[in-house]
Amino acid sequence: MDRVATSTTLARLSLESKPMNMLNLPILNQLLAAKNILLVGMGGGYDIFCGMPLYHDLRKAGKNVLLGNLTTSQLPKNTAGEQLNPHLVGIGSTNSGFLKRLSFAKTEQPIHACEQHLVEFLANHYLDKPAVWCFERTGVQPMVKSYQQLIQKYEIDTVVLVDGGVDSLIKGDENEQGTLIEDVLSIAAVHELKNVAKYLVCLGFGTERDIFYGDILENIAALTKIKAFLGNCALLQGMDGYDFYEKSVLFAQNHKDAVGTSVVNSSVISAARGEYGNVHLIPKTEGSLLWINPLMNMFWCFDLDKVAQWNLVIPFLKKTQTFDDVLRAYQAQQKLVVKRNPQNHIRFIN
Repeated sequence: MDRVATSTTLARLSLESKPMNMLNLPILNQLLAAKNILLVGMGGGYDIFCGMPLYHDLRKAGKNVLLGNLTTSQLPKNTAGEQLNPHLVGIGSTNSGFLKRLSFAKTEQPIHACEQHLVEFLANHYLDKPAVWCFERTGVQPMVKSYQQLIQKYEIDTVVLVDGGVDSLIKGDENEQGTLIEDVLSIAAVHELKNVAKYLVCLGFGTERDIFYGDILENIAALTKIKAFLGNCALLQGMDGYDFYEKSVLFAQNHKDAVGTSVVNSSVISAARGEYGNVHLIPKTEGSLLWINPLMNMFWCFDLDKVAQWNLVIPFLKKTQTFDDVLRAYQAQQKLVVKRNPQNHIRFIN
């Protein structure tokens, strides 16, 4: 039996034996057929926490899963953490061969990052004490190199980018575009990779400001036409993956050295608990108007390469070296693009 047939058979058997409380993920077949998976939070901050339900279920299914995150912390140029290049550092517990924190060589001043708290949480749950690889915000070309180094080191065959929210689905001609820069940077870099399967997964529809969700729905419809939208599924209480996810978020947000809190993840948790409307889990959102609803706790899955080919910003980013280059390229694209007409949307709610 050839390798592909063997992987397909194993995936089928795994699906047949999976418990009912496992995620009914549309791309589960493909992920169960993978050998080594790189799961990366694509937009910075707490995005990697949105991947914890996937991480839990894939580990439980026997998959090798490596974690990464586009960090919002400044990486030191000299660190005792495992550093593959100046823009890519792995952090972990001391028992796993990584430092528990990133630190400057001379001052030992800690770099506070939510990735540290995730590492601590994972060390409490897994004997192998998993590490998290931190990607610095650079241009596309250095980031491609970082991905290539991890792929080579760990024989990665599948890359999954996870977005906390849905601004990764912004095309580039909308009037309201949220905070898309980090997301399109990650998509552009992964799109350049060869010989790996690539997926984009979003969690937290409706949790972000500065986005008109009529545009997002229109974009998902357009992505459906080109077969880039692969389906969605709900994240529910009682699922082992959800419980693991909620615990990880609350552990990080309630940590004595907590690095802020996440509006996206807090809103997802509220939605999964069955809350609706102007409900606040964290003090950060008090005083603002929230619309917690059942769309927030759904995973939306996409073919990453097709999303990248459809996106209007990404062609401008390919040759960028620094994050400033990325910002300038985006500004250049915005000066050239014809913005879409908001009258295209039917407004059902006054």
